[in-house]
Amino acid sequence: MKIRNHKRLTAITLALAFLSAGITNAQTPNAYGYSTGYGTVYGSFGLAHTMQSMYNVARAQTQRSTARNAMIKKWGLAAVEKAEREAGSRSSNGTKTSAPSNPQIVVPAPRVVRNHGVYRPDPSVNTGKALADNLADTPEQKALIKQIYAATKAAYEKEAALRGWQNNIAAGLTFFTVTTMTAYHNADVPTDEAVNTYY
Repeated sequence: MKIRNHKRLTAITLALAFLSAGITNAQTPNAYGYSTGYGTVYGSFGLAHTMQSMYNVARAQTQRSTARNAMIKKWGLAAVEKAEREAGSRSSNGTKTSAPSNPQIVVPAPRVVRNHGVYRPDPSVNTGKALADNLADTPEQKALIKQIYAATKAAYEKEAALRGWQNNIAAGLTFFTVTTMTAYHNADVPTDEAVNTYY
């Protein structure tokens, strides 16, 4: 009877030892394959993964630097730099290319786009009528606003056609601000060159 209990006790002890070994391994700094301490330091897999990635990059850079320094010590700086240049001038299949290892990057000048603000007028919109209806109270006021709008629009379209500024938002704003500033300050009309520069 004692022998049978002893075997059972030994089996339970071994099982407990096996289980506690698994628990102990989970708490070591190499838990889950992370040498940065997932089991003891980081509360989430994401943080552990980020830190492990940073650690791996730093370790790889240190190893490259150490290897390069060892090669410099063994063969000299000139030989190592020559080998690096030659390695940089080889293509992926191992053949030499004529491109230098550190070419200057040439960026083409950006294309000049000259159609900013160009629009297509909507023929169904009657701006003169909309202005008159919203600003005037009497039919005489409405008629006067429509007449002023029509005259102003005709003058603008004539000037815009001469300058090549038809259906252009920038041209409309230029015409509007030049006209209003000239009237507000009771100033002379600016020169064509000044208006073109402002546009």
